[in-house]
Amino acid sequence: VINAGLDSFYNALKKSFKENNIKVSDEADFYVYNLLTEYIKSAKFNTVSGFWNTDKPLTILVKEAYEAPTISEQLWKFVAIGDHSFFISSYFSGKIKNRNFGNSSEYCKAIGSESYLQACGLCAHSERTFAKLYRELGEKFDGLVAVASYALEQKL
Repeated sequence: VINAGLDSFYNALKKSFKENNIKVSDEADFYVYNLLTEYIKSAKFNTVSGFWNTDKPLTILVKEAYEAPTISEQLWKFVAIGDHSFFISSYFSGKIKNRNFGNSSEYCKAIGSESYLQACGLCAHSERTFAKLYRELGEKFDGLVAVASYALEQKL
């Protein structure tokens, strides 16, 4: 994506939304584009604040998110799990064979979708804009992954 240029990646992403008939809010469109470009530019998926510097299975990370002592920490962890699952599901589409993600992309997508929905619930009363965004990401997770996978394949 970096070599192909961010503008052309954005165009590929927009084209993929249209071709796959996936309609999203401007906020979700912006979020997906920024998430993918940030992860790719920085190799962030290996070092997200130490949260991913672990050999723990994804299910243990989810358990830790549920058990986090504060709502803000739970929210941060669920969003991080959703983001990471989205990137892995998109970038490696169908090739996931890692002990942290189980044996299928469906597993990773289910964890990502549910993590965004949990984040939605945690901020629904205080941050309605983010709650709406996380609900959309959770509910449209599979379609968004398909769109992102296609766009990444076109530009990598």
